[in-house]
Amino acid sequence: TWLLFSKKNKFISDFFFKFPILLKSVFGLKKLSFKDTCFLFFSDKAKLNEINLADNYERFFSKKRKDKLKIIEIGIGGHNMEDRGGASLRSFAHYFKNSKIYGIDLINKELHQRSRIKTFQGSQIDTTFLTDVCKKYGPFDIILDDGSHYVDHQKKTFEIMFNFLNFGGTYIIEDVGTSYIKYFGGSQNVISE
Repeated sequence: TWLLFSKKNKFISDFFFKFPILLKSVFGLKKLSFKDTCFLFFSDKAKLNEINLADNYERFFSKKRKDKLKIIEIGIGGHNMEDRGGASLRSFAHYFKNSKIYGIDLINKELHQRSRIKTFQGSQIDTTFLTDVCKKYGPFDIILDDGSHYVDHQKKTFEIMFNFLNFGGTYIIEDVGTSYIKYFGGSQNVISE
């Protein structure tokens, strides 16, 4: 595994991720937007010169920034590498300073756990696994599906997790463009399906 993210080097890892935030906060003299936070944590939710999710999240969540929320994201990132990914979890933890952040991934991502970030290893279509996590740590204020992007997986996850969304909460499914791609179980024929 990558030396920077080994269990022995959490301090170095934390410093690596927090240093750009510190510089921006000191010299920027302003509160960081969610887009800036995502950009500095290298999250794909903020991309230069493209429409990005971070702008929408800022619009929807800026008034809840200081609230005590429970946020869960399906899909931590980094694909099959345990020491990669986690940028969104760190972005959420920095932006929502009073909130608890949870992440689910098929691969063990426990190296990304911090005081307010907890990760779980399991499948987004495993009913027992999702229900157990939701019963123990839910209900949630924000549920974000950035997992496999397969239509059937998104539907199954929604059927299970929506029941654990707080009243007034937000359920987000990212990358719904896959709904029109046959490989992901989607279809462009929306009339007959």
